[in-house]
Amino acid sequence: MLRLLRLLRLLRLLRLLRLLRLLRLLRLLRLLRLLRLLRLLRLLRLLRLLRLLCSPMVSIPSDIYKPPPSSEIFYSMLEL
Repeated sequence: MLRLLRLLRLLRLLRLLRLLRLLRLLRLLRLLRLLRLLRLLRLLRLLRLLRLLCSPMVSIPSDIYKPPPSSEIFYSMLEL
């Protein structure tokens, strides 16, 4: 009878150990997935930066076009 109890206790311990191992594995898998996601996000950010750097800059130099001051616009509208 005593032997049977010991065996049961051992079985329970083994089951617990197996569960703990499974939990640890799951945690590791989750961490790996998170790392992969972070790497993907970093790659996306880099791609976005590259696209910004490679896109042609569309800007009008200020010496070519200067908007008139608001008062000039107002007076020109009064003259109409």
